[in-house]
Amino acid sequence: MSSSGKPAAFIVALNGQSGGMELPVYGPAFSIGRDVGNNLRLSHDLAISQRHCIIHVIGSQLFIEDMGRNGTYLDDTRINGLAPLPVPSSIRIGHTQLAIAAVQSEPKTPIPTSPMFLAVR
Repeated sequence: MSSSGKPAAFIVALNGQSGGMELPVYGPAFSIGRDVGNNLRLSHDLAISQRHCIIHVIGSQLFIEDMGRNGTYLDDTRINGLAPLPVPSSIRIGHTQLAIAAVQSEPKTPIPTSPMFLAVR
């Protein structure tokens, strides 16, 4: 998390059981996957790895790192390793489509606590 306490961006789920959910992305690292230890847990999508990808916050820039076997797609292009993550952009992991949005205000949707996804700060 930055010293100001503001998120670096928001991640928005666009489809599936988590569609419409918004979460703030805090650094230095924000992990996404099916495992309970991730910042964003997407347990409903079996095509997602336990620890599928990581968003790194370095200063004011975002990077995404693919950690899964099934691939991480940034704006419909498969990434290998670490890649710059522009804001706005779209990410596809498994069958789940996510959007990276600029910080403008607090999330409109409350952070969910159901077992299908879990946000951890």
